[in-house]
Amino acid sequence: MQTLFRVDIQMVNTVHGDQMGVYTTTCPVPAEQMEVFNAHIHQHPLIELIMRRPGEPMRAARWSDYTTLRRFKQTGLYHDYFRKLGMRRQLAATLDVNGENTIALAFSRSGSDFRPDDASLLELFLPHVQCMIQNMIDREVVLALCDVAMNNEAVMLVDDSGALVYATEHARRLAREHFSVHTADGLPVEIRSWLQGSPALGLVRIWDLPGCRLSCTCSGLVRIEGALDEICQGMRSSTHVRRLSFVESRMEQTVKVLQVLGLTLREAEVLHWMAEGKRNGEIAIILGMKERTVDKHREHLFAKLGVETRTAAVAAARNAAVLQN
Repeated sequence: MQTLFRVDIQMVNTVHGDQMGVYTTTCPVPAEQMEVFNAHIHQHPLIELIMRRPGEPMRAARWSDYTTLRRFKQTGLYHDYFRKLGMRRQLAATLDVNGENTIALAFSRSGSDFRPDDASLLELFLPHVQCMIQNMIDREVVLALCDVAMNNEAVMLVDDSGALVYATEHARRLAREHFSVHTADGLPVEIRSWLQGSPALGLVRIWDLPGCRLSCTCSGLVRIEGALDEICQGMRSSTHVRRLSFVESRMEQTVKVLQVLGLTLREAEVLHWMAEGKRNGEIAIILGMKERTVDKHREHLFAKLGVETRTAAVAAARNAAVLQN
């Protein structure tokens, strides 16, 4: 495409609302320059393309389809951004990725304007480029799932209706051990109820269970176009799924790590619950001892670790866990 349109700079940009970021480009763009761009983004001649909602028809356009170069030069966007890159003409288009995200293709020149036929040619390319990107994403999902399965990670895929699509054996074991009520496909009812609230991307749900803590990190919905048929027999040919990643942290494992610091069993247990954000009164109830006893253990472990605050003690505990892993 860069050859067809004879461009000086080609960019692939990510679009999030009214903000744009550089995914890849043939010309380095410092982060501070993108901040300038986003500060003036509403002055962009192709703002209608940039703000196009996913699902709306894909089309391509030139700056000159909306304004003259003379008029555009009077804007802060041109003066503070495009002028410094030496760009005087641009052809651009946006396309959807996974049905939710948008990327923008931008072809810029310092010389003559693009022809109207160039915009038509780019529009013919867009469905094929979109299909190619989707195939690449599907393949990466399959490879990632194969990788987590081989590494015994605890991962589930749940579709947009809340049905379990795929789960590694480790994830199924955690579900069986820590949840008593499941749907027919094996997804814990408590997790399905949580997902019905459409948790935000990266949100972590934590369950404090007897002897351990279970955390679940949720991804956003991603559209899968059928590549998962290779490992998910009978799956719909097109669906939206979200990835759930589980981590189990058992108290006895943590305590053993903390004892490496020279702590007694009780001191390690107290430090473990301090790291979990519990106060002395709560720790006393959990460990079945008096709060005064918890305070004594706290004083002793502080002295052994050479620290004076809870924050410093918790940092030492986390560093020990990292080194042990």
